[in-house]
Amino acid sequence: MVFGVSRQGVSLCSFDLLVVNEQGRHIVPVTLRDVEAPALATGELVAVRGHVTKRFSRSGAATIARCSIEAVEVLLAPRPPALRRLVERACA
Repeated sequence: MVFGVSRQGVSLCSFDLLVVNEQGRHIVPVTLRDVEAPALATGELVAVRGHVTKRFSRSGAATIARCSIEAVEVLLAPRPPALRRLVERACA
């Protein structure tokens, strides 16, 4: 987990989220802005609400796309009722 402050004075916290699904394992960078950093431990179960951003850059002749999540909310060790409320807020 990395903490910092942007040039504009915005507090930032970023970490890598491991997502495991039918297609395999994927590591997705997550960034939180203007919030206190959550007390996360490696291997802890979390749920993240936010939006996906995609950035493009060039590497030689190839264009590389990188995705990340700009998080609005992170729940630690969520239980089913908390997950339902998180989904309701995301769909509102």
